[in-house]
Amino acid sequence: MRIKRHFRYIFSWYPQRVGFKFWRKTWPEQCYYVVKDMKLKDWGHGRAFGILYWKGIQQNNTPVRIRNGNKRGIWRYDINNAKATLDNGLHYSTQELLAYKNSRSYKINSEIQKQQEQQQEEETQEEK
Repeated sequence: MRIKRHFRYIFSWYPQRVGFKFWRKTWPEQCYYVVKDMKLKDWGHGRAFGILYWKGIQQNNTPVRIRNGNKRGIWRYDINNAKATLDNGLHYSTQELLAYKNSRSYKINSEIQKQQEQQQEEETQEEK
């Protein structure tokens, strides 16, 4: 089983999708995007827009497109000050999202995801 596309993963857990911090694994500390909008074509494809912070300094005032945001294995995210509103009207605060992230069910999902990432890296190394 392969890892879900990044947008699909975020969209499936956090329908509102705004307020998350995204950064590449290779970026230095204090370099990240804060997501302001996501336009999804379907569950796995779309575009994300955000404000770029580089070494803690805001680089733009209006959201810009986050390039390659849907590539697997290169992005990390943090809940930041995100809030979620589900289709059925339930609202979740940042604290509730953090509590879920620290819960056992989330940890099991993230452990499975890490195992899948390791398998994918091993496969790419074998191909080389």
